[in-house]
Amino acid sequence: MKITVFGVGYVGLVTSACLAEEGHHTLAYDIDAAKIDRLKKSEIEIHEPGLRDLILQNQTKQHLHFTSTLSQALFDTFIIFIAVPTPSLPDGNANLEYIENVARTIGKHIYKPCVIVVKSTVPVGTTNYVHALIQQELDKRGEEVRFSTVSNPEFLREGSSVYDFQNPDRVIIGSNSTAASAIIKELYLPFVKSPDQICLFDTQSAELAKYAANAFLATKISFMNEISKLADRVGANIHMVKEGMAKDPRIGKEFLNAGVGYGGSCLPKDTKALAFQAQKSGFTPHLLSAVEVVNYEQQEELVGKIQSFCSTLPHRAKIAIWGLAFKPNTNDLRDAPSLAIIEKLKSWGAELVLFDPLVTLDNHTNASSPEESAAGADAIVLLTEWPLFAECDFARLAKEMRHQVIFDGRNLLSHEKLTLLGFKYFGMGTGERISPLLAPAPS
Repeated sequence: MKITVFGVGYVGLVTSACLAEEGHHTLAYDIDAAKIDRLKKSEIEIHEPGLRDLILQNQTKQHLHFTSTLSQALFDTFIIFIAVPTPSLPDGNANLEYIENVARTIGKHIYKPCVIVVKSTVPVGTTNYVHALIQQELDKRGEEVRFSTVSNPEFLREGSSVYDFQNPDRVIIGSNSTAASAIIKELYLPFVKSPDQICLFDTQSAELAKYAANAFLATKISFMNEISKLADRVGANIHMVKEGMAKDPRIGKEFLNAGVGYGGSCLPKDTKALAFQAQKSGFTPHLLSAVEVVNYEQQEELVGKIQSFCSTLPHRAKIAIWGLAFKPNTNDLRDAPSLAIIEKLKSWGAELVLFDPLVTLDNHTNASSPEESAAGADAIVLLTEWPLFAECDFARLAKEMRHQVIFDGRNLLSHEKLTLLGFKYFGMGTGERISPLLAPAPS
């Protein structure tokens, strides 16, 4: 089939590459001509395991093409995916400006029967809204073109999105057209182990299922983070608490890691958007509101520990920051907890040296390795659970640091190993308190 994908962000690029890999003639379109030119030259700005190779292979096979020419994008295409951003507005609602622009563009230019698939994460009712916008443009043209709209939310985890697309646990297809649903189901059949993994819904249920899934994951994270705060205060160990919970099959082990809160392009904005839509629908979403509050407070929890330590020092604190991206295997800084924490530490006047394997921050000192960042530091603050941090030579670091203190915001490191090496270790919910472990510096 001939497929056009509007948008070359995370979702659009992965969708384009994976569909091309199945042999479909796939054309990825974006209005940013410079970005398209870079992609044509195989300059891929997004770090996603396996994505680069997939794009290069399918460019070579002539299955995947990139364009910023609209007439080319919509020429003789049958399935059109909309995979453009829906960022948060100040009030928490999703910004549908890009969706609206694409819908009107499609309505102005389609000339043959097609299926339009909304892949972007959108509020309930948006797919029907897209249908109406396209029809409005066709009416203005005085044209009659048969088309159908489908909601097909993505469930891709950054850092493993290629794998997730090619090995989905479920595919949700929402449409009021049985024929359109059947067409998109056929598109996904090669990716699933069983046809039962493909769920055929109405559009509203498909849209709400996506938001509900992300909000539930955010809720699990915030719940565990709240329990971690209690664990610190009563001397419990969150790792043991997690083990006791995870063995209950009704709960499971996923998303039970305490840390500094969730970030990225999905959970923060989707939780806010769902809460906004609930308010708009006439009720107060108390649980969703609390999830957001707990997520913010978890960053403050770590900051408070670091501040207590810094207050014991007779000099300006030098702190090594390990990890900037919101999660490993990505270079995505959108809503990363590290950004807020770094700004808070910077406001105190702390000297910061940052390290992340994939990204740097402008106007900050960025090191080329974790060891370089920690040399002469008073403390290490770990904010992204990159595996390489656990592999560092901490015996060497213990000799090179001014104080042997680690704040593990992701509970990645071995408390026991670090303690044996002379470090004072502070995790999230692991029971350690700053006082009296660190006595104030003598006056």
